[in-house]
This record gives sequence, C-alpha cells and structure tokens, in this order.
Amino acid sequence: MKADSHQGDGGVGMCFEFVLTGDPPGLVWRMRIKNQGDQMVKLDRAILIAAGASLSDTEIHRIVAKNSKGHQYEARSSKLELDLDEHTIPRIHINGWQSWSPSREYLMTERQYFTRFGPLTRPMLQSPGGRRTSRPGHFLSDMYSYLQYGANREGLFVGYLSQRQAFGQIEILARNGDLGLLVESALDGIQLDPETEFTTDWVLIMTTVSKASEVLRSYFKLVGELNQARSQPEIPVGWCSWYYLYQDVSVDDVRENVAWAKDQQKKVPIKVIQIDDGFQDEVGDWLEINDQFPDGIADVSHMIREAGLQPGLWLAPFIAKPGAKVVKENPAWVLRGRLNLPVNPGLVWNTYGRALDVTHPDVLGYVRKVCKTVVERWGFKYLKLEFLDAGALNGTRSNP
Repeated sequence: MKADSHQGDGGVGMCFEFVLTGDPPGLVWRMRIKNQGDQMVKLDRAILIAAGASLSDTEIHRIVAKNSKGHQYEARSSKLELDLDEHTIPRIHINGWQSWSPSREYLMTERQYFTRFGPLTRPMLQSPGGRRTSRPGHFLSDMYSYLQYGANREGLFVGYLSQRQAFGQIEILARNGDLGLLVESALDGIQLDPETEFTTDWVLIMTTVSKASEVLRSYFKLVGELNQARSQPEIPVGWCSWYYLYQDVSVDDVRENVAWAKDQQKKVPIKVIQIDDGFQDEVGDWLEINDQFPDGIADVSHMIREAGLQPGLWLAPFIAKPGAKVVKENPAWVLRGRLNLPVNPGLVWNTYGRALDVTHPDVLGYVRKVCKTVVERWGFKYLKLEFLDAGALNGTRSNP
C-alpha cells in the first residue's frame, strides 16, 4: 500500500509504502524521496517515525534536505501519538553498530554506556553521524531495539530489515512516565539530482507478548529472507593464530599446529587453519608477504589443504597503516575530511590508521585484485574480514 506524496518547499517530495506482515505479525514501511525540483539537493536524514510527547519532534515522517545553494527545507506528514503510560518501567535492548560496539539490556531508569576514550575508539564503536546521550532513560540503538515490561513480556519491537541504503538508528526516551520513539536514517549528504529518487530501507514495528529470544528469532528470520542470507548446516571449528601468537605468527607456527590438528582429528575435529594478522609486510599491503613466511603464503595454503584442512586468511581491505606502500604510492585513495586531513578510523596498531575511500574506482579495483589473488591464486577460500567499519566513515569521497 502506498500513502500520498507530501512535498515541501524546494520541490522534494516523499511517499510511503506499507506492508502488513504475517510472520511475524507487524507493519513494515519505507520512505521514497524524490527531487521534483530543478536543483540538486543533498539529503541529511530521514525520520521514518517520531512518536511520543517526550521527543521534541512529533511528526511521523520527515525528511531534511539542502539544495545546491545551501537552503535547508523539510517535508512533513501527519502526527502520531504513542501511549504506554500505564505500564511498568520496561527493560530495553540496545544493539551496537558493529561487533566491537556494546550491546546489552538496560532498565529504562539507567544511563546508556558510551566510550570515554573519544577519538581513540569512538570511530570504531559508534556509527558515523550517530548521536550520543548521557541522560538516564535516553537510549540510542543501531538497526533495531525492543522494550519489554510486565510479567506477560508485553513489549514493542522496531528495527530495520536491512542497512543497504543507510545506517539507521532507533532512539527511545522515557520521561515523566511517557515513552518517546524516533526511527532515523542518516543519509550523509547523499546527492539527489532533479527527477531522481532515493528509497530508504524497510522498517518493521510490532507489539510482542513473547520472550526476547523468540522475538529476535522472528525478526532475524525476516531479515535473512529479505537479504537472501546464506546459511550453512554447521559452524566450522578452527584454529586462529591471533589468540596466542598475535602478529608473531610464522610458517613454522602454522606447520606445527597443522600437524597437531591432523593428529588429533578424532578428539578435536578442527576443520579450519586460519592465519591472522602478521603474514603481510604491512597492514594495507596485503600482497607483500613478510620474512616470517619466506616462501610466500600460497605454499602454506597448499600445506594446509594437503593435511585435509581448510586454509583461512585474515584481511582488513578498507584500512592501512600510514607507512604502507598502498598509502604512500596512492595518496588520493585516502579518505579525507576537514582541512583535507585523513579521516580518523580510531587508534589501532598503536597508530591512527588510514581509511581508504571505497567509492574511488582504483580502490575498488585494488580490493578486487587482493581478493582475487588470495582466493583464486593462493587458495584461501575462508576469509576473516575485519575493520570493515573504515569503509563507512564520514569524509569527502570520490563519488559523493
């Protein structure tokens, strides 16, 4: 079902598509934004729902945009009230942005945890453009969140079904017995030319009367179906060099552990031997192998396969250390921000690394070359990919 289009000053319009789901039962919707004017506009954010008197904004749908001359304008639609006054203080689940970010449940009277290390770790823990809060009862969650209250586990769930188009944040505020809810997509200044459209990701909202695990199972099932997620019958058991050797891994270490894994197959059915950080000459120079593997890495992959095991390799393709050849030889590949300085991806390897601009065609070509070499020439079909958050940082990009 589609709702009528609403147009603001400047010629940016929006319409909404709604779907009622059966399993799980809920409402799914998204926003379509069209530039109906004659100037390019930059999209700042899309508010897909804002409900409850506790929030400053009570419109159900809103987009904020700027045209090429810097004039900001908004398009809005009707209001929505959310009344949960009569229930006890709920517990709320907060989801982190990525695997290093805290994810946990809070009482609605508590204060949400955020890192105090500022630029040292915040770029890795918090989504680009994501806001922070320090007030008790005020929470910000990435992609999805749910709250439950009472012995019957009554509650409310809201979450994006994908984040292909933009990162989405869920904001919940408890104040004076009222609950406020805001669902917002950060659009990062995406350029929208005249007569072109941008469509947000789908959002699901539903009331719940079951255990949190059952609610999440239903949600993730829907997410998996929409995104055509791959599944496998079992999780592979393996050995990873990082958790004992860190960056000091060598070919002799791998050979020793391969021999042990082959000998102990009946007791410990290890299937994967994964080499982690420490094989490359420098972080970012993935095709340059260091002296700890004097004969290269392809021979090591062959040795692992000969033992009946699957070789795996660690890569962080969107980030590099400042001294890496890929950075020195290609300064235009580095993502930059204010004053043309490199964007800060956080303190890793005891230094501030360099994030690569993943919209730069030569960067994409380099990443393809690395992956093709590692998988097809070297024979590593199992990849552990890390620091992918570096590809999503804010900055001035080759393709805006």
